[in-house]
Amino acid sequence: MKVGLSIPLIALLLSGCATQEIYSKPGLTQASLDQDHAYCEMIAMNAPQQQTQVNVYTAHTTTYGNYSTTTVSPDPYAQFGAALGDTIANEDRQTTVRRLCMQSKGYTFVGEKSS
Repeated sequence: MKVGLSIPLIALLLSGCATQEIYSKPGLTQASLDQDHAYCEMIAMNAPQQQTQVNVYTAHTTTYGNYSTTTVSPDPYAQFGAALGDTIANEDRQTTVRRLCMQSKGYTFVGEKSS
């Protein structure tokens, strides 16, 4: 399995599960909602990202008669799992930052609608 190609694929699949956040605010107009949401989205995108360092290795021993060699390499499954966990944690962090930003602008989070 090629880990480098799988991470973007998982991120793409997760983004397909996107929902639209619904907010309310007295005197709300679509223009003000769009402007404030874009600002808060920018703030959320700049939130610190989690990136886990994985130090898990796999050892493989090959024996040739009386001799043996051991090859040690990074475990791609552990790296993939850490990257997937980071993607989910970062998405949650961005959602929290975006909602707090909207709240600071006087909005009340009402719920989510699947898009």
